[in-house]
Amino acid sequence: MRRRFSTEAGGVLSRVSALSPKHASFLDKKCLQPMAKFYGVTEENLTPELHQVKRLLERKKQQTNSCLRRIKNYLRNSSGDARNSNLGLLAINKQRSKALDVQRVIDIFTSNHNNRRIVLL
Repeated sequence: MRRRFSTEAGGVLSRVSALSPKHASFLDKKCLQPMAKFYGVTEENLTPELHQVKRLLERKKQQTNSCLRRIKNYLRNSSGDARNSNLGLLAINKQRSKALDVQRVIDIFTSNHNNRRIVLL
């Protein structure tokens, strides 16, 4: 690498990993200084820029987490509503639900849904 690139360019290339979010030195100021110097960015400008990038990435991460949280809550609530409604009907019609033949219900389900399996332990 030393034969192919100048000392300055080699310093820049060896520090590129600091721009990868999966790398341990991600946005590390000490790692990025040679690259910043090579491109004419002063240390006075580098520090606030790194601060802004970190804030931006943190906000982006929070927005993503917020969206996922909303989707999960919606799915939980909507499936919970139907389930609660069905459980409520069973509780209201307690005599009918106790009189059900469970094996018959399973047989009807399997005849209507040939491609499904129920694993009963």
